[in-house]
Amino acid sequence: MWLPQTRGDWQQVQAIYREIPRLRTSEKKVIRRNANWLLEHLYVPRYVPRADIGACVSNEALRKAGIEGEPVNWGDLGVSVKKRGRVWVVELEEASAEQCPTLCEYVRGWLEKWGWPNVAVEMKW
Repeated sequence: MWLPQTRGDWQQVQAIYREIPRLRTSEKKVIRRNANWLLEHLYVPRYVPRADIGACVSNEALRKAGIEGEPVNWGDLGVSVKKRGRVWVVELEEASAEQCPTLCEYVRGWLEKWGWPNVAVEMKW
């Protein structure tokens, strides 16, 4: 299982693999992985016989994160990352831009705690 990577850890790995470019991971890819990891932990696995196998949102995880009631299409939530100038912009697709401030802050806040200070989070339907 992949775990979130702090900016400091990422920089150390980049230095170690300086001479082996194929083993290096871009900053963009790590930020996207971290954001996906955060979102995945708002779900619980669901195994229903003779039905689709997937995941469903965990009401307990949403409650703990303070995200309950925000208009999000949890069945199709996705992450993309773009760079604007010196800032990485994490776009959460399938969430209401005006009505999901807690989800936005949840992702941005954790990325900042992990050492990624130049990150903004935007929502997009």
